[in-house]
Amino acid sequence: MSTARRDVARAMASRARACAVPSRVGAAADAREGRRASGATATSSASGTARAMARDGACRGGAVRRASGRLAGWRARGVWLERDARSFASSATARDGSDDDDGDDDGGDSASGRGSGKSSKAKRVTSRESLRRLMDMRDPAAWYPLARSMRREITLHVGPTNSGKTHAAMERLKQAASGVYCAPLRLLAWEISESMNAVGVACTLVTGQEIREAPNARHVSSTVEMSDVSSVYDCAVIDEVQLLSDPHRGYAYTRALLGLAAIELHLCGDPRVVPLVKKIVESTGDLLTVKEYERLSPLEVSSEIVKSVKDVREGDALVAFSRADVYKMKRELEKKSNFRACVIYGALPPEARSRQALLFNKPESGYDVLIASDAIGMGLNLNVRRVIFTTMSKFDGVGTRHLEAPEVRQIAGRAGRYGLDYAGGGSVTTMKRSEHKILVNALEGELKPLDSAGIAPSLEQVEEYCAIHRDASLLEALQALSNKAKLASHYRMRNMSEPIAVAKMLKKFPLALEDQFTFAIAPVDVKDPMVCAALLTFVKTFCTHGRVGVRLISLPPPRTPKNPIQLQKLESAHKCLDLYLWLARKLPKAFPEPELADAYRTATATAISAGLQFLSTISDEKNGRKEFDGDTSYLSKSAVKRAFNAAKVAIENIEEERARAGLPRIDQAERAVRFSDFKWTNGGKTNDEATKLSSRIPKSKSSRVSDAKHPNDQLDASPPPPSGPTKKSFVAKRSFAKPSWL
Repeated sequence: MSTARRDVARAMASRARACAVPSRVGAAADAREGRRASGATATSSASGTARAMARDGACRGGAVRRASGRLAGWRARGVWLERDARSFASSATARDGSDDDDGDDDGGDSASGRGSGKSSKAKRVTSRESLRRLMDMRDPAAWYPLARSMRREITLHVGPTNSGKTHAAMERLKQAASGVYCAPLRLLAWEISESMNAVGVACTLVTGQEIREAPNARHVSSTVEMSDVSSVYDCAVIDEVQLLSDPHRGYAYTRALLGLAAIELHLCGDPRVVPLVKKIVESTGDLLTVKEYERLSPLEVSSEIVKSVKDVREGDALVAFSRADVYKMKRELEKKSNFRACVIYGALPPEARSRQALLFNKPESGYDVLIASDAIGMGLNLNVRRVIFTTMSKFDGVGTRHLEAPEVRQIAGRAGRYGLDYAGGGSVTTMKRSEHKILVNALEGELKPLDSAGIAPSLEQVEEYCAIHRDASLLEALQALSNKAKLASHYRMRNMSEPIAVAKMLKKFPLALEDQFTFAIAPVDVKDPMVCAALLTFVKTFCTHGRVGVRLISLPPPRTPKNPIQLQKLESAHKCLDLYLWLARKLPKAFPEPELADAYRTATATAISAGLQFLSTISDEKNGRKEFDGDTSYLSKSAVKRAFNAAKVAIENIEEERARAGLPRIDQAERAVRFSDFKWTNGGKTNDEATKLSSRIPKSKSSRVSDAKHPNDQLDASPPPPSGPTKKSFVAKRSFAKPSWL
């Protein structure tokens, strides 16, 4: 792109950013300058305080809220908010444009009383019209006026795994004056940030849990959910763009594709995504170029069937599809052969996955075989000679099914990676002859193009729905928006099962709507009882005390786990700490101890890595195998102790700094609340939402939470109800079991 054309694009983007707030929000800005002191709208049911704030222009950015936390009346449609990773506005508002003054009376009386003469029938008609516009989500591109102010040059790099498509995009990103890389995984965001800093390109890391700022950085490496659509970049890269169609995460990719204000936008992914991207780009008016790549090293289907672990060779990767199967295969392999095996699966923390990959790739480590789930499909560079599918079927949360062709190709493509030891070519096979034909068909057959991209309801749309339906809850709003929204044929609503499950858990808590939404979209594994317990503990303490401490999490002891069950408890603890860090970024005043949480998380991840090494050591001793005499000090028991001692020192230093700064100390005597101890009463009826949800969560013997009472358990008096109106009484039992970290 020429310099003149680039300057024009930036100028257009600057003007658009200055005007990005819709005209309906202009009333609040006018009020701050005294030009329209009575222009801010409030609903007839809003408190006098809310009206005074609206008249004084105290609600920044035009976000005029009722005392209950909901946006006032219909004005929610016009609000453009930039909150971390959430930035949406109603497409109907964008299309309607400048008819602000004509619609000023919709949904209730204005501050100046101009709408007081509206009849109830007219108000009902207006509400129906507002709801119709809200449910019209056929043009999500209009939600991002900053990106629509420029004509972006989009390059779509498509090819199979190990074809160099991402490398080409990253080289262009490094040359740009500013840019952002959107990663599908935290681990990949870390890797790109480190690699760019290593070559002299200052790059800041941004994930849901942390920010690592690099001095004078104009480049950012982030997870796709955290991509910033309010900044202008010279270049942006979205990796694994075929995840547009993922039922759970596709909405984040759609948001990045539509909303990133980048002069150059590079998309890297599977060839199946080409027709879908073309349809989306037609609605944005951008320029699209498609570049195709071929695999850099050959991949062949081996006719040799690996009938048992005795046939496994150095450099092999065995693929199983459950945590239990991964450990079962590890035990069998190390019992019947002289190999040690690394393991990688989805529940492992990113730090532990990276360590396992490093051990497998390092020839002198003594770990020559990898046993993994489909988590190896992306985000890790692995020195794999041959991929062996132990089975060609998996349980997907609903039922057992055969692997789909794209899944098979993504995993099989890890063999023979270009630039590694087996760059001359890789192979793939199965352990069952009956499934070999399935593998061949998956690798050689034609793939069906992707036909839809995901979108999700935003906070602003939820607030508008609750403003139209005054008694609606977050749960009702999410269900209505996900089920009744009108979408274009190439869009679909994301799978809302997890946010809705969390919303059900939260519906009895006296939370403002915005806070409910934040907790509902938090990274919560609803199938993990310990994580659900942590969430409910956080929410309950947030409601009653306003500040939430890390010590509320009931964590297992920071020592090397001796078996997979103890290891699983540490994995759940790591998820709880991740959840705290995520909430600390969204609600920093309420979750004021991110440094402590990060220190605990470091110790937990170290203990998990040591536990994985300990399991291999046990196998060595049982088999009489010679102990590996290489450098394993970084995974020894003493290393875990040193890591945890370092974490404790860090904690003490942090608390001393907080004390010197006069910051409030969260009492260490706070105790965890058990998942099954939450009960609410409403009209004399007991409604145990947590227990109901827990009963629906499948529990294996290894993951069942003990119901044994601690000797110090006792009932606490019910906490006083939080300030603010609420129709439901809140009663909770509390457990005083001392967290094992103290």
